[in-house]
Amino acid sequence: MKLLVSVVAPVAIAVAPSVLLSANLRVRRSMTSLRPKDLHCLRLVGSPTISIDGQVVASVQRSAGSDRYTHSLWSFQGEGEAGPLLAEDGEWSDVGPHFSASGDHLSFISDRSGRRQAWMYGSRDRSLSSMCEIPGSVRELAWLGKGSLLALVDAPAESYEPGIPAEVSWLRYKRDGRASFFEQASELWLFDVDGSSELLIRLDGRVGSISVSHPWVVYTLTPLRPDDVIERTEIRVFNFATCCDELVLTCQSAIDAVAVTHHREIVYVSAGSEDSPAHQPGLWRLRVGEQPMQLFAGSDMTFEYAVQGDAHHAEQPRRFWVARNGGTVIAAATLHEDVALVQGDLASGVWRRLTPLGSSVTDFAVGANDVLAVCMETPEHPAELSLSSIYSIDQPIGLIEQCSRVNTEWLTTVHTTNPIQVQVSGTDGVEMTGLLYTPDGPGPHPLLVRVHGGPHLASGTAFSLEAQVEVSAGYAVLLPNIRGSAGRGQTFRELVVGEWGGLDFEDLMAFVDKMSTSPTIDSNRVFLAGGSYGGYLTNWAITKTERFRAAISERSISNLISKFGTSDNGFLFNKREFDDSDIFDDGIYQLIDKSPLRHVTSVRTPILLLHGDADQRCPIEQSEQLFTALRRLGQEVIFIRFAGEGHEFASRGRPDHRTSRLELIITWLKAHS
Repeated sequence: MKLLVSVVAPVAIAVAPSVLLSANLRVRRSMTSLRPKDLHCLRLVGSPTISIDGQVVASVQRSAGSDRYTHSLWSFQGEGEAGPLLAEDGEWSDVGPHFSASGDHLSFISDRSGRRQAWMYGSRDRSLSSMCEIPGSVRELAWLGKGSLLALVDAPAESYEPGIPAEVSWLRYKRDGRASFFEQASELWLFDVDGSSELLIRLDGRVGSISVSHPWVVYTLTPLRPDDVIERTEIRVFNFATCCDELVLTCQSAIDAVAVTHHREIVYVSAGSEDSPAHQPGLWRLRVGEQPMQLFAGSDMTFEYAVQGDAHHAEQPRRFWVARNGGTVIAAATLHEDVALVQGDLASGVWRRLTPLGSSVTDFAVGANDVLAVCMETPEHPAELSLSSIYSIDQPIGLIEQCSRVNTEWLTTVHTTNPIQVQVSGTDGVEMTGLLYTPDGPGPHPLLVRVHGGPHLASGTAFSLEAQVEVSAGYAVLLPNIRGSAGRGQTFRELVVGEWGGLDFEDLMAFVDKMSTSPTIDSNRVFLAGGSYGGYLTNWAITKTERFRAAISERSISNLISKFGTSDNGFLFNKREFDDSDIFDDGIYQLIDKSPLRHVTSVRTPILLLHGDADQRCPIEQSEQLFTALRRLGQEVIFIRFAGEGHEFASRGRPDHRTSRLELIITWLKAHS
C-alpha cells in the first residue's frame, strides 16, 4: 500500500483550514445534533511514520469501544482512500509504528499477547511476526540499522500484594496515572529481525525519551523513588561500541523530549533550570562537555501542545524533529489559540510558521526528500493526516493534500459549530481573548463559561466534542484564556502567579460582563464550569458571586493545605503558584485564605462535583471536603465519583465514563435552565 508523493510548487501559507480539512463537507445530509455517544464515532489519527523513500505513510487510528480504546495501523492513499495495514482485527491495540531504514520492515508495539511487545510487519511481503517475547512491557522502539531494533522496556514491576504494609521513604511517591506507589525501572533491549534479543542495560530509573545516532543512544532518566523537592532529570548516553553509560547533564526540570544529531549534538525540550509550571518549555542544545544553550530564546515561544482538547490521540505526540546534520529543527509550539509547526535554522536563529492559522497540529513526522506528514485539527473537524513538502528556510511550506478522511462520513451526519474570537481587557488593562461557540438561531441563548486547567494551558483551535455537545444542547459556550494561559509568551504566563482568586477571578468576570451585553446571550442564565485549575476558579467564584445559575467543578481544588500532602505535586506546586507561600511560615495563612473551602459559607450556587477516585494530581478528597461542607450547610450539591479514573479522565478516561460525564453535565444544565 503505497502513497505516492508528488511535490508541487509551494503555495501561500494562509490556506483556510476549512479547505484543508473539510472541503468535501460543504453539503451535509441529514444533519443531527451531537450527542455524548458520538465519542464512539470519532476516529483519531496519530503517530504518523514515513518510509525512507517518502512513498509510504503509515499511521495509527484510535476508536472508542464501550469500555476501552483500540488502536490499529492504517495506510492512507493520496485520493483519500484508507485501509487497515494489517488484515487481522481484534480488541488489541497496535501503536508506535516505525519504518526501518531499508523500508522492508515496519516495527510496532502490540498487546496481542496480553502485554505490550515488539512486532514486525514486512512491508514488501506483507508478513506479520512477533519479535522475541521478553518479561517487561515495551514502551518505545527505534531502528538502529537495517536489521537491529532498540526497545525501551518497562521492567516487571515490584511485587506488591494488597493488604501487605508498604514502606514509603521518598518524597515523590505519588504520580497521577500510576496504579502503584512502586515505579517500574527501565531497560534497553536489542532485537534483530532474525528473532534474537539481548538485554543491553537495566537502568536505575525511568526513561522518558530516547534518540539514536549509532553508536549513541541518548536518553532521559528520572531516578527511582525520587526524594528531591525539585524534580531532577538526567540526560545520559549509552555507547554501543564501548557498552559505556555516561551522564552528560543533570537538569532541575522535567525534560519532555530529546534528540541527537550525527554530529553528537543533543537537542531537548525543557523549562530550563527551574522546575516551575510558570516557566514555558523551550528548546535547548547541548554539546557534551559544554553548558546547554537555549535555542530561539528571543522568540518567546512555548514549545508544547498546550491547547486542551478531548479528541486527541492517546500516544505521546512528537515534540520536535531535528535534522541529522543539526542545521534545522521543526517543532510544535503553542501560538495564541493554535498549536503550530515552526521551522528554525539553528545557526541564524531565524524561524517561521509552517502550518496555517486556524488549525492545530496534534502530531507530525518528517521523512526523507523533505516530506512532512502532519495531523491537523480545527474546531469543526477532528485531526486528519495531510502531506506537505518542506522547502528552505526562506520559502513557505507547500501544502499538498489531505490524505485521510476517516471522519468524513460521520461529519456529514452531524452539525458542528465554528467559534468566533472574543477580546476582553482586564481591570489592569491586560488584553485577553477567548472562543465563543454559539448555537444556531437568534437567541438569546444560555451561556456556559468553561475555564481551562493548568493554569498554564490554553483553550484554542481544537475539536472539542464537549463544546460541540453543549452547543447542540442549546448552550453558547465561552472558553476564556485568562491571564496565565499558554501561547502568549512568558510574561503573560507569569501574570497569574500569586494571583489565584484575585486578578484571574476579575478576568473571568470581565468575560462574563462582556457576554452579558450581547443580544445573543441570556444574561439571566449564565453557568460556570472548569476542571483542575478551572475547577479551583469555579469553586472560588461561587464563594464571591451569585451571578451563575449553577456550576460544574471537576477534579478541582478546594483546600490548598490538604493538597500540599495528598497530591503528587502539591508540596511544590502550591509554593510556585502562590508567590512562595508555604505551610512552614506565615504564607500558610495566604494558602488558607485562598482555599475556596475557607469561604464556603458564602456559596449559594448549586454545584455538580465530578472527580475520579484515582486522581493523584488533585485528589478526590478535595471534592469530598467541599461536598461535605456544602451538604452540612444545606446547599444544593451533587457529587459524582468515577471509579479508577485519574486526573485526565475527561479526555482519556474509559469511553463509558466519558459519555456518562457528558450526559451528567447536560442533565445538570437542563435541570437549572
